[in-house]
Amino acid sequence: MLKLVLGWPLMDSQPATGGLSRRNFARTLLGGGTAAALACAAASMSAVGQSVPPEVAPASETEATVARVLARYGSRLDAAQKARLPRIVSGHIAMLEPIRAIAQPNAAPPATVLHLVSGQ
Repeated sequence: MLKLVLGWPLMDSQPATGGLSRRNFARTLLGGGTAAALACAAASMSAVGQSVPPEVAPASETEATVARVLARYGSRLDAAQKARLPRIVSGHIAMLEPIRAIAQPNAAPPATVLHLVSGQ
């Protein structure tokens, strides 16, 4: 009979006396997995029904982002870069608005899949 490092039998046709058989272990595992899957599904369904957080005005988001960048990297930026930063951040926020307009639940699958094709 083969033994695992912990001493559990890998191939045993007879269950140990008072032990757990492979069949009972599989049933227990399947029951636990099913319960976990149902709990996860119930949690995701309740999360979908939650309200969407209120939208932040682009101007206040720009100011907050600029302040966060300056707090973290301000010592590394010169005056010209600091002056250009609000324009760059506001441009990025404007580009993100069409993407944010589409409401997607967290459980949504990816919109596209990368298919690799050789020879082209």
